[in-house]
Amino acid sequence: MLWYYEDEGIIGSDSDIKYDAEVMDSFTDALCRDIDSYRERTRDLERGYVKYHNNETFVGEMADRSKEFTYDVQGDIHEKNLELKKEFLNMCLSIENKFKEEVDPSPKARVSVEGLTKIKKDFNVYLNALDAKGYELECHAKEAADILGRWGVSSVPTYRRAMEVCDEFCGHGKSLDKDIKKLESFDQGQCKIKCVS
Repeated sequence: MLWYYEDEGIIGSDSDIKYDAEVMDSFTDALCRDIDSYRERTRDLERGYVKYHNNETFVGEMADRSKEFTYDVQGDIHEKNLELKKEFLNMCLSIENKFKEEVDPSPKARVSVEGLTKIKKDFNVYLNALDAKGYELECHAKEAADILGRWGVSSVPTYRRAMEVCDEFCGHGKSLDKDIKKLESFDQGQCKIKCVS
């Protein structure tokens, strides 16, 4: 396939639908590490909150309010933040799994509608050239076989099978169109899930 890279991403227009399985996998791994790190830092912070709450050095109404706020509210905020991070991770993993089910199970999949469209366009050029040149060669070979037939030369090459295979790959409604449709359907499905969430 034809891929153009700029730094680490696939180049394409902003409106292009694209997916890179390796980047998504790397992202979810980094998110898992971030959640683990956040959980550890939160535990340390919460131990500090407990120490602060039980500290008798600071006394009075304002100190008691500050201690209550820190102990009661801050802990909840960290817990909710952790839950949001986990929810986001689960959504990313769901997207990753859905892509593998619906589009391409390869862990190295890189796909783009613009890239697939470019490939289809290129292969259609090849198909048209194969059609014209293949027919031309068949005609010349038939003429040669007619002339040389008395000496046992009778085989005429045919390009039909090559054209059928090429058409099956890039013809209207065929393999590439199905792949583009799968990617677009996947994108639409994920947009609906994200908008509902």
